[in-house]
Amino acid sequence: GGTEVGGRTGSFDSQDIWLQHGETYADWDVAFSFEWQTTDGDHDRIVKRDLQTGLDEAFGTSASLAPGALDTRYNLLNTYLDIERGDWRLHLWNWRLEDAGVGAGAAQALDPDGSQSDNLYLADLNWHNTDLHPDWDLSSRLSYQHLQNDINFHLYPPGAVLPFGPEGSLVTFDEGVIGRPDNTSEVAGLDLAAAYSGFSGHQIRIGAGYKYQSMKATETKNYGPGVVAGQLTDVSSSPYVYSPDKSREIAYLSLQDEWRLAPDWELTAGIRYDDFSDTGHTLNPRIALVWSTRHNLTTKLLYGTAFRAPSFSELYAVNNPIALGNRQLDPETIDTLELAFDYKLTLDLQFGLSLFSYEAKDLIEFVPDQNGISRTAQNARDQNGHGAELEMDWRISDRLRVRGNYAWQHSEDKKTNKRIADAPGQQAYLNVDWEFLPDWNLSPQTTWIGDRVRATGDTRPEIDDYTLVDLTLHKYKVLDNLDFALSTHNIFDEKAFEPSDGTIPGDYPLAGRSIWVELKWRL
Repeated sequence: GGTEVGGRTGSFDSQDIWLQHGETYADWDVAFSFEWQTTDGDHDRIVKRDLQTGLDEAFGTSASLAPGALDTRYNLLNTYLDIERGDWRLHLWNWRLEDAGVGAGAAQALDPDGSQSDNLYLADLNWHNTDLHPDWDLSSRLSYQHLQNDINFHLYPPGAVLPFGPEGSLVTFDEGVIGRPDNTSEVAGLDLAAAYSGFSGHQIRIGAGYKYQSMKATETKNYGPGVVAGQLTDVSSSPYVYSPDKSREIAYLSLQDEWRLAPDWELTAGIRYDDFSDTGHTLNPRIALVWSTRHNLTTKLLYGTAFRAPSFSELYAVNNPIALGNRQLDPETIDTLELAFDYKLTLDLQFGLSLFSYEAKDLIEFVPDQNGISRTAQNARDQNGHGAELEMDWRISDRLRVRGNYAWQHSEDKKTNKRIADAPGQQAYLNVDWEFLPDWNLSPQTTWIGDRVRATGDTRPEIDDYTLVDLTLHKYKVLDNLDFALSTHNIFDEKAFEPSDGTIPGDYPLAGRSIWVELKWRL
């Protein structure tokens, strides 16, 4: 309801402005949102060595741009429109990323001149009706998505020497190795669902749908087959483009029953069949048993299977020095089992506990090839895991609320029984909201990440744990409808890192301390 405009500015030359509006016009409900963000990124996220450093040592060159900063700049425009009347709802969305930096570089060689721009459009039309018959709930969704990627990679810097010539001969790239693998993808779909509640104690739901996905690739580059090394060439619509144009059709059918077994017991069981025109079909059941154990305790037992079909790039990427596809890939699959408890100790203190176990098969990874440069998608391994998650929400008083969670997990390679590299074994989060004076709010929060291990054979020191502390001060009603906020992220300037696979030996540094000022005005 109403209109809100706001803006914030802060460290790393960052700005953010937005407008939100919601109102009813006659019988039409309308919601609109607009946001624009820009940042130069933290230039102190320094990488001391990159992949090109190792190539320089191997070929006697000095092309690497390391030490240098990760490039995390971006400009982002996000626009949303929602219109609803009666049984109908229309949703339109545009997400536009402009001139975004490429982090450590697409090839893990620093690339301050590279960029990526994405333009995503989404439209869907929904119909939902409960009035045609008292026992039927009917719905449908017609959707369309369009994504345009504009990419400009400097895969290796000027002066790089690489075995990209005939029969693997060495070539010097005076302008660097340049790749512009653009693409346009589209997804159109129709989803139908009907829920019937005419049987005592049951609600039966039937769903069906169809999707059509397509991708068209264009590319300009100065390396690889069909190109004179070092000469920028448009290979679109030729056998030398990084991926052939591809499409797939997907159809699914699902059936579900919500069955009230007894006053305190409910069983939901369902099964879904999916058929992909390029990777085959799959059948996945799910079941949930819910027990109202006490007036303040709910117990849930859940089991399900799921899958992920290989992406177009995982299947079909070719003529690429970094990542190659594999048409023999199988879908990834996972079986999960979970036992969950929701417990309200008092009206103001609530706990949640979840115990889980899973078995994942045929996980897809890009595995290094013998040339030491490219990687090919493979169903690399199976993975088992188990763990627990605990969460708490405590409203101590009308002016003080504490929320937090803790997670522990152990995942290992099924074949080697070694722990999965890089994933946190433990993590914790704590947030406090404190209204210490009328219209004044102080909100500190802490995030801790710990217990990570290196991959087998990686001789680097273990990954350090880290703790990030943020603090936000709000002043409401500075003027009639004007609010003010001051935020500090990573207030203690913690030197924190996320793990790399070794091509960036020193891992990826996270952003240092930043400060933000925000104003928000409700009209």
